[in-house]
Amino acid sequence: MIFDTIHNASKYYSYSPRVKMALEYLEKNAEELISMPAGRVDIDGDNVYALVLDRPCDPNYNAYWEGHRLYLDIHYVADGEEWFGWSHISNMKETEYVEKVPGEHAKYEGEGVYFLMRKGDFCLTDLEDIHAPSTYRPNSPFLRKICVKVKL
Repeated sequence: MIFDTIHNASKYYSYSPRVKMALEYLEKNAEELISMPAGRVDIDGDNVYALVLDRPCDPNYNAYWEGHRLYLDIHYVADGEEWFGWSHISNMKETEYVEKVPGEHAKYEGEGVYFLMRKGDFCLTDLEDIHAPSTYRPNSPFLRKICVKVKL
């Protein structure tokens, strides 16, 4: 997993051409992403696309551990804050898999660590990175985040 601010995104362009495309999109559109309508934005069709998400920070929101087989994720906080969970796949047990795209994911059980993501932060989760995004943050009443899906 990579965790950094969008200002340092160019350090990770060499990860893959599609990751570079995704990070460049986030960098160039960071301010616009705060106010654009929620929904899917195609960057390169099903190869690279962004999900613009609004999440009320609700203690009853049921964040869960997830991972992917076909895509890596780049989670970017456009506004607000969230607790973001992470664990290595070797510490987790898969309980369900949904192959349909969009929406491809596996659910997991297990334990991990949480860190705070603030406006302008991003993290890249690869196949071995099981994560629990959009976890409740009491001091942030609202979360605007973008999850860019990058096909492997």
